[in-house]
Amino acid sequence: MLLPEFLHDLYAAVSCALRNLSTTPMPTAFRMADAAHWLAAAEPKTGLAAGMVLSAIESAQASTQSDLAMGD
Repeated sequence: MLLPEFLHDLYAAVSCALRNLSTTPMPTAFRMADAAHWLAAAEPKTGLAAGMVLSAIESAQASTQSDLAMGD
């Protein structure tokens, strides 16, 4: 069953975010900066390289803005 493993990983990421939240710089250039801040604080537990989460958010938001501009 995957649920126990999933919950373990989820709780580990939340624990990591709580531990790192005060030392993680607050992103200001994003919509929903609070959510981006939490994701960046949890990033070390995900196994991703530093900065990957914020880079992905930035890329997704730029793509969305581009799509909106092209459709206008």
